[in-house]
Amino acid sequence: MVKRSEVDVFKGGTPQNKYAYQNTRFWSKFAQPQKTKIFYGGAGSGKSLSIAQYFLSLLCNNDGKRRAVLRKTFPSMATTTYLVLKDVLSDWGVPYKENKTKHYFEVGRNKLYYLSLDNPEKIKGGEFSDIWLEESTEFTKDDYLQLEIRLSRDRESENPHMFMSFNPIDANHWCVKLAEEALEDRKNFLVMHSTYHDNIRFLSRSFVRSLEKLIESDENYYRVYCLGEPGILKNIIYRNYVIENPLDWPSYVFNAPTAYGLDFGFNHHMVLVQIYMFEGIPYIVERYAKDKKTTEDLYIWMNENNISSTAEIWADSARPDQIQSLCESKEINGVQYHGFNVLPAKKDVIAGIDAVKSRRLHISSDSPRIITEIKGYKYKENKDGVVLEEPVKFRDDAMDSIRYCIFSGDWIEGDIITENRPHMKNAPVEVYQINTNAPSKVYQL
Repeated sequence: MVKRSEVDVFKGGTPQNKYAYQNTRFWSKFAQPQKTKIFYGGAGSGKSLSIAQYFLSLLCNNDGKRRAVLRKTFPSMATTTYLVLKDVLSDWGVPYKENKTKHYFEVGRNKLYYLSLDNPEKIKGGEFSDIWLEESTEFTKDDYLQLEIRLSRDRESENPHMFMSFNPIDANHWCVKLAEEALEDRKNFLVMHSTYHDNIRFLSRSFVRSLEKLIESDENYYRVYCLGEPGILKNIIYRNYVIENPLDWPSYVFNAPTAYGLDFGFNHHMVLVQIYMFEGIPYIVERYAKDKKTTEDLYIWMNENNISSTAEIWADSARPDQIQSLCESKEINGVQYHGFNVLPAKKDVIAGIDAVKSRRLHISSDSPRIITEIKGYKYKENKDGVVLEEPVKFRDDAMDSIRYCIFSGDWIEGDIITENRPHMKNAPVEVYQINTNAPSKVYQL
């Protein structure tokens, strides 16, 4: 029995038609009979949005079936794919129910689950008629094989369909290898390659320019994100890091000195990271990572989510007006908000990268944007194969935030020493005290 308090009811509304258009290049493939459909290619090709639209259209067809959208971890689901699904449903004006405990949308007799695959045991055979592995490169090959077994073991279930979508970041990744092998088995596999050209009418000129300019900064990034072809992971900047469940961190980490790094954005992500520095070792938590948000949106979120008003927040020094806006106390829509201690970060990129590389980074597993970026953050390489001493400026918002905080904060043996607040060296530990019961679960729905 589902408790009434677990379910939110959305009555729908007037369609806004932002997502009313179907990209026929993808939709012509969806109903084809192959059991596994692989969609890979470059950034902005429309593959993920088109699959999201398709799964939501199936949610609305009242055939009594259950389907599922999967990401490897729930934080990555909650901050990306889930928001797209909600946005499309709202745009369509569809009335629906949402169970936020069991993680599904319900329309009529149909359910669409949004789940993580932290453990393949969560997906039982015969439970879903269609599943979608979004950002399939996050999953392991064992995850994929377990899903195949579990989704085909029930004799009474109809043949389930598996959709996969990803950017081919590494030619040696199992997803890329699977796509290559699948071309030889067209009875069971459908493979579609796509680029931004397949979605050009829906993209801004600035986004297209940013993709095409990659040829000037890094051939491999251009190959992956513009041409949608398999890349080769090399010249990676950060290798000395571990990804850990913050619940496993010692409690004293959360009593250590803390500061923040902030990279502004709108068309690209605005990212706020928090770093606890214990004996010179950084423990990093992603606190905010969203695009299409204003500085005022961030300001309100920071007030509502207990971001410290006194700890240093090191931000992009090229945005003085936005820094000043975050420092001011003000009233917005009748609500009084307080300002923050936002400071301009040092901008020496190469020296900043060296400062970050000198430490072993402990990254919270609840930090999907950081994890995605750090795996592909690399030095530029020119057309002659010469590696340059500067990073590729693409999908680097979280990396900039981390660098601002570690490099600008002048961390010495775990303490923050700055010209702005030199007294902090001798401050009592209570200055940094926070709730140590557990780290913040920023991404819970």
